[in-house]
Order: sequence, then C-alpha cells, then structure tokens
Amino acid sequence: MGFALAGRVLKLGEAGPWELWKVVILAALLGGPFAVGAYFGLRSVRKGFRGGWVGLVANLLLGALAVGMPIAEALSD
Repeated sequence: MGFALAGRVLKLGEAGPWELWKVVILAALLGGPFAVGAYFGLRSVRKGFRGGWVGLVANLLLGALAVGMPIAEALSD
C-alpha cells in the first residue's frame, strides 16, 4: 500500500531511475509505523514486561527492512 500511495503522490512510476530524495521520503513513510511500534515495545520492556522484547525486536527488524529496501533499490539503478 505504501508503494502504491507513494507512486501516486511522488510519481515514482515514471520512466527512469528514482531520485534519492523521493526514496528517502518513501522510506520514512514506510518505516514510520515500525518506529512507533518499536517505541511501544521499548516502553513495555522498561516497564518490566518480557513480551515487550518480541515487539521491540520485530518492529526494529521490519523497520530496517522498510527503510533499507527502497534505498537499496534506488542505489542499484
């Protein structure tokens, strides 16, 4: 969904390589929800809930993928 929305808003589907500034905006839009999830996971860990580690690690990994994949795609062109 994020790629479809960004394609309409940022016109990423046009011919030619993606400009890096567009990819950075896309990565921020895709990684933002995972950053919020990581925050709440960290908050749970600090309050002493062991289950918070699962949310923290999962959101950090997914956030890194959401940010890294579009940038890697743009740099590979």
